[in-house]
Amino acid sequence: MPTQPAPHAAYPYQLPMTREIAHHRHDRPYATLILSGAYEEAGDSGRWRVEAGDVLIHGAFSAHRDGLARRPSMVLDLPLPFSAEFGPCCGRVRDPDAIIAAAANDRAEAADLLIEMMTEDAAAQGDAPDLLARALTHDGAAGIADWASEAGLTRETLTRQFSRLYGLPPARYRAEARARALPGRGARPRGLAANCRRGRQPGGHRGASGVRRSATHESRCQSPHRIHAGAMAPLAQRRVT
Repeated sequence: MPTQPAPHAAYPYQLPMTREIAHHRHDRPYATLILSGAYEEAGDSGRWRVEAGDVLIHGAFSAHRDGLARRPSMVLDLPLPFSAEFGPCCGRVRDPDAIIAAAANDRAEAADLLIEMMTEDAAAQGDAPDLLARALTHDGAAGIADWASEAGLTRETLTRQFSRLYGLPPARYRAEARARALPGRGARPRGLAANCRRGRQPGGHRGASGVRRSATHESRCQSPHRIHAGAMAPLAQRRVT
């Protein structure tokens, strides 16, 4: 799997107008603020459909696949500190312009402002592949064939649907989840609820507010989407129809 560096641009940029960015991993934690357009991201924390004002938080060594709509999407990437226990998650901010202005002067301060302003937003998507992804991140999950049978699908059908959305087969997804759970690999990082105001976590659960963490010492890294662009899949509307 490609490992891409995390972001460095202190200004907004447009995501590539291609069908998808294939499943890949980033070595550093970072946040992506969506400024316009809409796209879909599926990875370690599930599958999210995001639009202007939304924020995606990525922990260190997190992996995901991206898919774009056929309209331009502008984003701003901000690095986050390794010392903070950010888990991949989705949130929302009310004043993206304030973060853009702060990033023009100091990206670390902009990252602090983003975390301070952010609230958790919509729950992750809940189709059969998404429910399987959640199950595979927990120890003792049923076998993939058994899980597919309970969902009224064949293993082949479920594997095909999962691979199309997440960019890798469920067996590999489970193996990577187990690897992340090993000691010293940053397993089970605390989610966004540990770093922002009270809100909904993926799946609709409430999260307690937590302590703001500084991003001042992680301010220089490279942009994932500007360096490596793959093909992108069409995106439906934010709400599932």
